[in-house]
Amino acid sequence: MAKKSTSKKSSSVFGNIIIISICATVFLHFCHQDKASLFNAMKSGEAYSVSSIRLARDYHSNEVNADNKYKDKLLQVTGKVYEISKDVTDDTVISLQGTDMFQRVNAYLLYDDDEIAPTLKKGNHIKIRCYGDGEVIGSPMLRDCIFIEY
Repeated sequence: MAKKSTSKKSSSVFGNIIIISICATVFLHFCHQDKASLFNAMKSGEAYSVSSIRLARDYHSNEVNADNKYKDKLLQVTGKVYEISKDVTDDTVISLQGTDMFQRVNAYLLYDDDEIAPTLKKGNHIKIRCYGDGEVIGSPMLRDCIFIEY
């Protein structure tokens, strides 16, 4: 009896591993397709143009008003690269000049393996398209960014 019980548990665990693997594969497939369609929509979509300094000033002045204007909207942001770094989850963050050294505009890339980010240098002027993502600790956030000019 003990052998049958162990055998059933092993096959059940193995079955669960297979199901989880299939679900993960399907998720990653659709995630990649979603990024590709998002990329195409961002390249051709109409975007609101704003400088990184203007974005930072607007958030500093009135976060609620700035969220109404920028959050979840497609933005074309121009600015001077302040820093190129990684966050705690190892995602690339391009920080653009804001109102001062503490209030920078943080841009998270759509594709973290982007070939452009490693070639950037502090002081480069860039143009990116992103979705506004609100403000965190005084810094405007941008998500799903793609490079337009660099």
